[in-house]
Amino acid sequence: MDFRVRRFSIWTNKGLSFNDRVEARPWWFGSNAGPVYLGAASHIYGNARVGGDFVKRIAANLYGDVWYTGTFTQQSVGGLDNAIKKDALTYLSIALPNWAYPDSNPNQSVQPNQVLDLPSGTSYRTVTVNSRATLILHGGEYSFTQLNVEPSATIRVEFGGNPLRVHVRDAIDFKQDAKFDLVGGDASDLLWMLYGTGGFHLGSYPLWNPSVRGSAGFHGTLIAPKSSVGIASDGAFTGTI
Repeated sequence: MDFRVRRFSIWTNKGLSFNDRVEARPWWFGSNAGPVYLGAASHIYGNARVGGDFVKRIAANLYGDVWYTGTFTQQSVGGLDNAIKKDALTYLSIALPNWAYPDSNPNQSVQPNQVLDLPSGTSYRTVTVNSRATLILHGGEYSFTQLNVEPSATIRVEFGGNPLRVHVRDAIDFKQDAKFDLVGGDASDLLWMLYGTGGFHLGSYPLWNPSVRGSAGFHGTLIAPKSSVGIASDGAFTGTI
């Protein structure tokens, strides 16, 4: 499968793995506590900072500089266009602010072919955007316990000159063919803060064998220090993880 994402960065607390035959173009990628693996026959364009071991599998191609603290392993010769440097690193601190979630607020469900416009500064429990439905958000701040975006649904963001920040307590589920419609801003104006361990899921399933290729298009910066992140073969992420 191909992994074709043009503008993003990835940073994790406890390791990172690119699947076999992946193509990725991150500005930066790395891990506070390693290891980082490049899959066989992959093509990774970007610089890496690894607090641990760096493993380049069979015929993996790496284009960029690497800083690491553990060991550098190259299982067989592949493309290598970089400087390899064993050095102490300054790690990225990954943390989220304290945030309260009022459990008494209602669930919200947008039915097929319907539109729901939620004002900024509001909090809800589970928000579900059903197939072919549209959820409108505005620049400002929201909090949800969980966000479910079903196949072919749309999240429309009308920034109005302000960035959007969304606090999610448990999980984000953004399924195949779902998309964003951004008005007056782009992915750099969107911040998603996932506090729990329920996971970020992008695309179809199963998600515990993640790779990226296709049609479910998620936008923004995702901070999820306690959660798994799964991006399936028909998911595409524009922004920073």
